[in-house]
Amino acid sequence: MKRFLVVILLMVALVPASTAQIPEAEPPGWEIGWEGEDDIVIFELDPDTYAFELILEFWIENTYLIPIEVDFETEFVNSGLGDFVQIDDPGKVSVPASSNESFELKISCQNSCVLWRADDVLDTVELTATNYVVEQEQSSQEISQKIQPSSIYGFEVTFEPITNSKGPKINSGTYEMIDVIIGLTGNNNDAISKIDMSFRGCPQMNFDAKDSGLEAGTVIKLMDQGRGPVKLSAPSSHPDKTCKFIVVVTS
Repeated sequence: MKRFLVVILLMVALVPASTAQIPEAEPPGWEIGWEGEDDIVIFELDPDTYAFELILEFWIENTYLIPIEVDFETEFVNSGLGDFVQIDDPGKVSVPASSNESFELKISCQNSCVLWRADDVLDTVELTATNYVVEQEQSSQEISQKIQPSSIYGFEVTFEPITNSKGPKINSGTYEMIDVIIGLTGNNNDAISKIDMSFRGCPQMNFDAKDSGLEAGTVIKLMDQGRGPVKLSAPSSHPDKTCKFIVVVTS
């Protein structure tokens, strides 16, 4: 009987040895940051009182295996306007181990808020957070946010001369000059888009505002006012009565 020898050839492919790089694990710690990513946060002012309430949301991430406590301090950096606001932070908070918690910082003003009137007031809020473990202070982190009031637009109209809340007395067949003064009730430069003048209750009375310089397109600047003379005249047949001169200015 013939015997056959079966030979199995094992092909082995040799490849250069390579070492896999295992990324190093980040050491545990904590971090704080704002929820939003706006460079400047605009807050809304009440158009009459300039009162406001602004809520800034932030987060704290704790990657420690134990809970931490965090306390806060807040200040305004660029001006003394922080003296006229109320700041409500969360107080000392506990952040559980391996968690990310969200919190709120409330900034508000109810009195003396007119100091925030100019819309170009730009301030920076700095929030300093200090981490405690078992009542022992460990480290602090600081985040900051620029804030700015919203723009408010509007005009107010006054007159000169005024005596006892009344304008000049105009005899029949004569005229008097009165200054129309337009000031801002808002906190930003504003342009007149429309100006209307009329008499109420005295259809015969006339006015001439062609030399007043007050017209659509006139820009009224902050800390300034528009002023222009208007000629008010009464026809010779006008009866003796009190007339109302109305000026309506549209922003």
